[in-house]
Amino acid sequence: DEGVTIMEGACIKGPAYIGKNVLIGNNSLIRNSCDIEEDSRIGAYTEIRGSLFSKKSSIHSGFIGDSVIGENCKIGAFFCSANVRLDRKNVQVSTKDKLVDIGYHALGVLMGSRVKVGIRVSTMPGVIIGNNVYIGPSTTVMNNIEDNQTYYTKFDTVIKKRQ
Repeated sequence: DEGVTIMEGACIKGPAYIGKNVLIGNNSLIRNSCDIEEDSRIGAYTEIRGSLFSKKSSIHSGFIGDSVIGENCKIGAFFCSANVRLDRKNVQVSTKDKLVDIGYHALGVLMGSRVKVGIRVSTMPGVIIGNNVYIGPSTTVMNNIEDNQTYYTKFDTVIKKRQ
């Protein structure tokens, strides 16, 4: 669309839609049926595969595969959405009542709107993240997160003097 900026080394393998005023950073790869909506920012060295990236969302760097990213999301550097199970079985999505086999082997994250994600965050296949969620740095999201939550891994700092 109009006003798109595609930086050096970026590759778009269609079909793909790149919306108005989108920035695709250096050496990024957009492939396998992506929809990048208006005013979004795809940072350098980011790969997006078969995903919807909604309006005014941004990612610094990382991988988003077979996912839906809501509007006005801010995703920090080194984000990774796992989209295939290690055992290669169909992805299962957790609902309020049960675990549902979706019938496909690939599904990444389903992220609501206005989500803020710290650096070095990863999500497991089929995880659902609600609206207005904050995810702290260096966190692996193993389970769904409801709306209006803060979710993070708690760390303990250890400092010892060497002899």
